[in-house]
Amino acid sequence: MKNITILDLDYYHGKAEGPNPQAMKLSSYLKQKGYVINFVENEIHLKMKFDKAYVFRERNDVLNPPSSYLLHEETVLIGDSFKYFTKHGELPSVVAVIRPDYQLYNFDKMTTMTNANFIQFFHDGRLMKKRQDYHNTKPGVNKLVIMDEDFWSYKEEDVLWVLEFLTKERHIHFKYPIKLSKILASKAAQELFKKLHISPGTQLVFKNDLGHGLPQLREAIDFIGEIDTKLRMVANSRLSIASITANHYKNPDKISEDFMRLLEIIDYAKEKGVRLTVKAPKSREYTPFYDQFEFFDGWTHNYPYTSFVVGMLTPQVKKQKVKWYEILNNQSRWKTNRIKNVVAYLLNEKEVMSKYGFRKNSTEFDDINLIDFKELEKFRIRSSVEVKADVKD
Repeated sequence: MKNITILDLDYYHGKAEGPNPQAMKLSSYLKQKGYVINFVENEIHLKMKFDKAYVFRERNDVLNPPSSYLLHEETVLIGDSFKYFTKHGELPSVVAVIRPDYQLYNFDKMTTMTNANFIQFFHDGRLMKKRQDYHNTKPGVNKLVIMDEDFWSYKEEDVLWVLEFLTKERHIHFKYPIKLSKILASKAAQELFKKLHISPGTQLVFKNDLGHGLPQLREAIDFIGEIDTKLRMVANSRLSIASITANHYKNPDKISEDFMRLLEIIDYAKEKGVRLTVKAPKSREYTPFYDQFEFFDGWTHNYPYTSFVVGMLTPQVKKQKVKWYEILNNQSRWKTNRIKNVVAYLLNEKEVMSKYGFRKNSTEFDDINLIDFKELEKFRIRSSVEVKADVKD
């Protein structure tokens, strides 16, 4: 077999944000063995005859390859999106230690990922300490992308070896989330991680496999806060938690518990300077207060550096073009149910709101004293009168 086709479907259909490092490593390996590589970039290339074809795909929303590829007996489909196809296969193990073919792709728009270096440390459960030189010859600041998806699942001694190796590198970027339980279980891993030279603009994504309450995540937040302080102006991190921990229809006692849990953990994360995001409930079938819990998702994703109270008011602040407290202090501006919910929180849970409702970040707070609580009390009195009238009728 001399003519081998490499088809990256994500790239071919314009869906790839960067090159597929496995395709680059395979190309390099085959070229070093003397094979002729046909890398598919347009429709004409699809029609070229081949002895064997490797088809790559990472995205599930990308079309399948042409039938001529699917029917060819020497086609190998690479990627999790092909796992149910009969032609799904794996690359030769030696490819893992090969230097990527950085000249394979031609992107119209160059980004930090299109110019990146790629390195792989593990294959088939084994640490590979020797490899070909993996550095890109393109000039500029090139990220060093750690390709291993299950990097944090290996033995501690192997992970420590890799982290020690990486302390001598620059512009490091982890392609996949960092497993919290693994790194927190080892003080040595934490100390080595703090020494890494993270690439500018990188977002460190942490995989939350610890839980969704403050007791389980306090140590993790403290650690991430240390990392963020060290990397300030260079990179940032993100940690996610669930908005609800049970079906509220089946467990109504969990409603207030989840609400308080979110306020408490978000406040602690803000105090430590950690970006924490909340995942909305899967659907309205899980809680009768879906809108209130969905808000936490929008707040932590879209305007995380505002306080809870101001975050609740932000859409109307922008629409009415006034200060947040001017909305609360004037009942004629209470245009939505969300505003009325804020008022109810401030009236009925003033102590809780005073403690958790006004933190913007680690050092700044919105001023609760800007609120005219006498104006809010009028709403309570008026509402109670209306309720009595309804009961009497």
